[in-house]
Amino acid sequence: MRQHTDRISLATPLAAALLALLAASGCARQQAAPANDSVAPSASNVPDAGAPATPAASTDGADGSNPLVVATAGAASAYVADRSGAALYMLEGDRDGSGCSAECTQTWPPVRVEGATPSDSPGLQAGMVGVVQRADGGTQVTYNGHPLYRYGGDAGAGTAGHGVSDKWGHWSLVGPDGAPLPAGK
Repeated sequence: MRQHTDRISLATPLAAALLALLAASGCARQQAAPANDSVAPSASNVPDAGAPATPAASTDGADGSNPLVVATAGAASAYVADRSGAALYMLEGDRDGSGCSAECTQTWPPVRVEGATPSDSPGLQAGMVGVVQRADGGTQVTYNGHPLYRYGGDAGAGTAGHGVSDKWGHWSLVGPDGAPLPAGK
């Protein structure tokens, strides 16, 4: 009988330690999952092509994740740019990336998610950085719900696309407040 009691008293702390270890590993796995989801968009966290833009999780951009930045080169007002300083544009009325497809993307390439969800940087509002699923299957970066595009006519950090009206519509730089900049700015 004493031998049976010794086994029970030895098994109780061992079982408690095992349960604590399992609980801790389960909690760590739950905490890690959202961070992974925010780094690599998937079908489960990217909206349908017809849905409005979804805010994306963001970081401070210090990890090189794919930051949007505030730039001023070539314009009278601050505007949203990519990490290289290239100006980013919005197409008036486009909320899901469908306003510029096929031939349009040759002149106005969409800003696509490149391995990591875009992040904000100082001067931008984190809740305005997002993504939208394009009809062509790509994931496009948005700011304040506006799908973002580059302009093929820009040289370096130029802003030649600001105020352009073409067969696809009217193009504008986007300010840090998420609104299109007025023409001539």
